[in-house]
Amino acid sequence: DLGKASLKQAILAGAHLEGVDLTKAHLEGATLLGAYLEGAFLQGASLEGANLYEAHFEGARLAGAHLEGAYLLGTHFEGKAIGDDELKRLRAWVPHFLEILPAADLRGIFLNNRTNLDDIHPGNDQYGYIALADVHWGDVNLTVVDWAGLKRLGDERIARPLNVEEEEGAQPGERGLPARAERAVDMLLRAQEVSDVVVSYVTRSPSLTKKLLERMVREERMQQETQQHLELERFRAAVRANRQLAVVLRTQGLNEAADRFAYRAHVLQKRVLWRSGASALGSYFFSCFLDMLAGYGYKPGRTVIAYISTILSFAIIYFSLGLLVGYRASISPLYALIISIISFHGRGFFPGGFLPTFPMAVFAACEAIIGLTIEISFIATFTQRYFGK
Repeated sequence: DLGKASLKQAILAGAHLEGVDLTKAHLEGATLLGAYLEGAFLQGASLEGANLYEAHFEGARLAGAHLEGAYLLGTHFEGKAIGDDELKRLRAWVPHFLEILPAADLRGIFLNNRTNLDDIHPGNDQYGYIALADVHWGDVNLTVVDWAGLKRLGDERIARPLNVEEEEGAQPGERGLPARAERAVDMLLRAQEVSDVVVSYVTRSPSLTKKLLERMVREERMQQETQQHLELERFRAAVRANRQLAVVLRTQGLNEAADRFAYRAHVLQKRVLWRSGASALGSYFFSCFLDMLAGYGYKPGRTVIAYISTILSFAIIYFSLGLLVGYRASISPLYALIISIISFHGRGFFPGGFLPTFPMAVFAACEAIIGLTIEISFIATFTQRYFGK
């Protein structure tokens, strides 16, 4: 346990510090060149000006760490699987070291314009990607990062608290549980004899047994509600992380990458609405419609597909109705297409000399409504995206 240790200017190049607790440790100016910090706890650690060239932070928790002026060229933040021999060595002194490490947790870290992020490894599809919610970017140069390789943020999988104080003592104990859980287990074990006597007494009393069962049902329901709340908060944090990153990327001219994360934020917000209960169902279905129609303005090809599909579908309907009612001579496929286009944009007005039947007029009115809806949604979505109104 090296929590809050003072290791300023320490030379730790190539050091094996896997799973070590360096919470709030002082490592300003330290040399950690190629150091192995897989699974380490570095919440709130001070790493200002540290040399982290090709250091290994797979599975590390750096939430709230200070990396102002740190040299992160080629630093490994991706997840990985630990080989059998290496895992055996690590578990000799960290008994519950994880066999599969996720990508690093970088939520709330502090960066500045002197932080070097060249060629960092942000993650992969197999083991996930780094979490970046509430990062203090501080004018760091983001153009040197390969954002195309960061397909999504790891915030979507993390449900742990961001507060550093809340995470202190969360390191695994002898049973592989967080320290708070370990203390709770010890208390339960010390009370085992008393609980055996209580259980024996309760089982002989029908009224107490009924009350016990009712309490168990309530606790199970509360546990389910807590799990649902954590799931909802996880998606909300992921929405925030994607929006924050999109804003920062756009300020540095990385519009294509920013668009990708902004769109991802909308998709995750749709999941938030779905989990928010019946009161948000209207917003959820409207969000689904905007996603399908134009990808919230980030996928205009979907609007083109919707437009063409609507025109062709109703053209087929008009042509089929013309055959059924005897308009074979007057409604050709091309004329049916013209009628469909006019109905879509002209709100049901037909060319002179053409008298539609009642079924055709009904479909024309439906197409006019669909066309108006598509046009309004298209304009509103793109106005929101490009003009922020």
